Amino acid sequence: MNVKKEYQAILNNLLDVSPNDPAVFTNINSKFSYDFYRTFDLNLTAQIIKNPNFNVPLLEKNSLKIAEEIKEMNDPQLIINHLLENDFELSENRKGQIFKHLTSQKEKIVSELKAKFQKQITEWKLFENKAEEIYQQSSTWPMHLGFVFIKVSIEGKPIFAPLFLKEVDMEFKNGKAYLKAASEIKVNEKLLFILKQANFDLALSDEFSTMSIAQIVNHLNIEWDEIYNFKVDLVTECLKIKAEDIKNRELEFYGGLVLGLYQPSGGYARNRMLEIIQKNEVESIIEVEFNKNKYNDKIDKVIFNPKSSIFKITPTNYSQDRAIVSSLNQNTIIWGPPGTGKSQTIVNILTNILMYERNALVCSEKKAALDVIEERLGVLRTFTLTLVLSRNVKRKSFYEPISQYLEYLQQFKIKEKIKPQIPRIINQSEVEFIEKIQTWKDDTKLPLYAKFIEKYNDKWTLLSQDLWDKLLELDNTMLYTNNFDFKNSKEYLKALLKANKVKFKPFNLTNKKIKKLHQYLYENLKSLNPNLNDDLNYFTNLNSNDFEKINQLFNLLPEKNNLSINDENQLKDYIAYNIVQKIEKFTKEENDLLKNFIIAVNTAKMEPFKFVKQFAPIIKKIYPIIIATPDTDLSPWQKNEFDYAILDESSQIFLEKGLPILYLAKKKILAGDDQQMKPSNWFGIRYTDEETIYGTVESLLDYAKSLGVHTVLLDKNYRSNFAALMTFSSKFFYNESLDVIDSSNNPHNFKPIEVYDINGIWENNTNLSEVALAIEKLKENLPIYKKVILLCFNKKQQEFIQNEIINSHKDLEEYLTTGNLLIRNIENIQGDEADLIIATVGYDANAAIHSTYVGRSGGKNALNVAISRAKDKMIVIKSLKSNDIVLSSFENEDVYTFKKWLEFLELSEEEKKSYLTKVNREKNYTSNENPLFIDINNTLNKLAEENSNLKVLANESVGTINVDLVLSYKNRHELCFIIDDFSYASNINEYLKFKDKIKFIKSKKYKVFWVNYLTWFKQKTEILEYVTNLSQEKTQEIEELTRELDLDNSSNKNENTYFALENEKEIEREKRMLNLPVVVQNKSLDQVDNLELMNNELFIETKIEEETIEIPQLKEEN
Repeated sequence: MNVKKEYQAILNNLLDVSPNDPAVFTNINSKFSYDFYRTFDLNLTAQIIKNPNFNVPLLEKNSLKIAEEIKEMNDPQLIINHLLENDFELSENRKGQIFKHLTSQKEKIVSELKAKFQKQITEWKLFENKAEEIYQQSSTWPMHLGFVFIKVSIEGKPIFAPLFLKEVDMEFKNGKAYLKAASEIKVNEKLLFILKQANFDLALSDEFSTMSIAQIVNHLNIEWDEIYNFKVDLVTECLKIKAEDIKNRELEFYGGLVLGLYQPSGGYARNRMLEIIQKNEVESIIEVEFNKNKYNDKIDKVIFNPKSSIFKITPTNYSQDRAIVSSLNQNTIIWGPPGTGKSQTIVNILTNILMYERNALVCSEKKAALDVIEERLGVLRTFTLTLVLSRNVKRKSFYEPISQYLEYLQQFKIKEKIKPQIPRIINQSEVEFIEKIQTWKDDTKLPLYAKFIEKYNDKWTLLSQDLWDKLLELDNTMLYTNNFDFKNSKEYLKALLKANKVKFKPFNLTNKKIKKLHQYLYENLKSLNPNLNDDLNYFTNLNSNDFEKINQLFNLLPEKNNLSINDENQLKDYIAYNIVQKIEKFTKEENDLLKNFIIAVNTAKMEPFKFVKQFAPIIKKIYPIIIATPDTDLSPWQKNEFDYAILDESSQIFLEKGLPILYLAKKKILAGDDQQMKPSNWFGIRYTDEETIYGTVESLLDYAKSLGVHTVLLDKNYRSNFAALMTFSSKFFYNESLDVIDSSNNPHNFKPIEVYDINGIWENNTNLSEVALAIEKLKENLPIYKKVILLCFNKKQQEFIQNEIINSHKDLEEYLTTGNLLIRNIENIQGDEADLIIATVGYDANAAIHSTYVGRSGGKNALNVAISRAKDKMIVIKSLKSNDIVLSSFENEDVYTFKKWLEFLELSEEEKKSYLTKVNREKNYTSNENPLFIDINNTLNKLAEENSNLKVLANESVGTINVDLVLSYKNRHELCFIIDDFSYASNINEYLKFKDKIKFIKSKKYKVFWVNYLTWFKQKTEILEYVTNLSQEKTQEIEELTRELDLDNSSNKNENTYFALENEKEIEREKRMLNLPVVVQNKSLDQVDNLELMNNELFIETKIEEETIEIPQLKEEN
């Protein structure tokens, strides 16, 4: 088939025939692939090949065998050759030493080999760790036994790989490693596909899956003998061959058994891609608008409509709301920097998809990312089918959740009408307020009106227009009583006459005025009880029309928008009802297939992949959400069969792997961050072609961005409890658009970034001084923090530390086993997070930074990932300073960014927190000349004068956001004041952003007063009461904390113990990630009873207490 040149790169990369992939070319070595015959004894081999299910102790005996053989050798060259043949590492210097000092070197080598035998459990743990590392990155468990090796050259490309693989796992007990069967035998799909493309059709049946290894080989020795001269012996040494020595064009079969790391899946994605290319549909997979204004207009239409709504099961901020609405209506990129709630946003999108009876395919390369989505779906995960089979999961475990789901649907019964609640992004009263406040925003009398609102507040209704006019007419040269606490009008009259000294002057003009007015004033003002002497000063600048204006202001403030999230169980009932209704309408053919589907689930005998293919029509009807990886065989689904495709971590999905997923859906949602790691290929190399976008763009996210797909940035970081942990990333990677602030309960003087500059030496890809300090810091902090990641900037440093811990620090190894400690390198830390990150940079001043991973192309992305993993603290151990790196005009941006990060580490704590430009932060706060600002500032300063522990801070930075005024108590931010000057008037978008800023500050546990002219005077009382009680409450709080923590005199330990307390409360920690107010509203929505299209938009018409609410939703595809 002729393929257009621009698509050849896609197909070549999907084929992935690279010399580094063991599934295509198995290179026998002692590190990550082991020849069974040479490594283990024959008894172990016999047990494994004869039993389909085995759990046997691994005992590597080759080291002892080699040691004995070396003892008998006296020729230096023979010794060297023998060691190299058995993958014993020898430097050129060591080879020379063997020639010079044969006897002593022999003794050392024999001793090393015996020590290796005794320490072999370390080797197996490292092997298992490597498998786990690959699994976490690719969602595919790689540890297999390979057998029946095929050797062939296809179009000059050497192939030597196992045709069959048996998935295995390791466990460790009683100081030994055990190898156990983890699944049935499978074929090497990648190899099979390559052979088929070369017209070698082996036509393998599925009957092999339940056989033992020996049974398969015995069967093929008979069946294939005449065709392929197939004579394979399992109990033999595996062929060690170089790629360049493979010349044969016919298939040759070899025996042996190899324990190695393989990722054999393949075939489906390439077949699908071929189908797309043949139909000439590559260019149409992602459609984009030329007029980019249409994207935001579509979002605004829903967001700004008080009758519209989105369902939520996790709280959201404004940027997340925009991402959800955009995703439901158009192709969207959700740009999710670290800790910004990307998973929560995806979960809320899925909630709406379920509620509106749509379906979706959710996909990621990383199983960990899919696990997070499933977990956060809560009870709604019932409606998902996961086609990512976890390691160690038996076939029966695949069917168990399906069986439970079927039982749930079969037993489902609605007791009463389903009434899902509706959260609102903005309500009608808020919209009216935003429009009306424009009239008042610049009114110079607003402060004056506010004074009356403060004074009369609850008694305003006692005032009338007539009384207002009378008050305006009062003579302000007269004196009045300070209150109306008189028994009757006569006593009031006496008091007025006496105050004005006209009691005995009946003919005085003032006396006459008083006698004429007193009865009216007493009768109409007694209930109000004003101090007219004060109030009349304000009336000087008012007129009759002002009464109505103040009247309007009293009713201007909007109602609170209380409901934040839906009740998951209500939604679950609603969704289940819709699915059951669909099943009730099945045809006879569908019911027959459903019966067989139920039988297959209950018996749990069928292979999962067969089950999915056979019962795809039923799965499509009853499972709205399918969860998969790019390697999952989705051949039962066709173009646009899903309403949505959601690809999480799309910056780590290769373009060619992502396109077949997107092809299956009408709307495409790509979540990820192009400032984080690019896709990684554990075994292969990539084909590039600079003449076509398909040969130059690596990730699916980069491709979508290059097309101009609408992007929504999630702009609030909830992970980091200290702004300093993220300000560098915000500046250098997110255009200063990412907000990150300190949590309010952070201890005073705590250092979130602790830097140790030591004089370590970078030698042989290791820095021993840094290793020693890193291990010391681990021992100090692991008892304190719930989760710690030790991060190495170099793989060799990581491997050295892993070896060191396993061999010499059993106490730390225990933390590795429990998952409290992870050891990562800069290439594989993405997706992980921890309370504490301990980073060892390793490099010294003599290191060639441009040749390191962090200094090469893409290194700055890896740096961004590495430095954004910490929730509470990051300890950096380094042996070079920023001035050790001298930039040349040819230096790349990766080295430049690394140097800038080193400069950042050298700043003071305050400079780190306030790292972003002053210009950007100044937009956050109200002018110091604002009258309300001045009034509040004066009030707070008076309180501070009365209490030496109080301090007023103006325009205070809490990270990337400045707070107008902060009242601190004993150096801790106690009250925050955000002054609302109504600058958002007539602009709903600005209002929602302003409201969102307050919500974000509150999410970090600050007590926030949202103050404007209409609320300030009422809030004064609350503030005064709070401050009055503050000292006493704080004393009690400190006493309780002291008793609980048993603090010592060390300030450092105080800080650490504080976080120990926090880390013990994991649920509280999780809430802290996005802790927005959640209030359940009693009003509820009647069952949806009408679905119709209006102006090409899908509306769901609902009723709530006679009111009709229209919810704009998905644009219908023709």
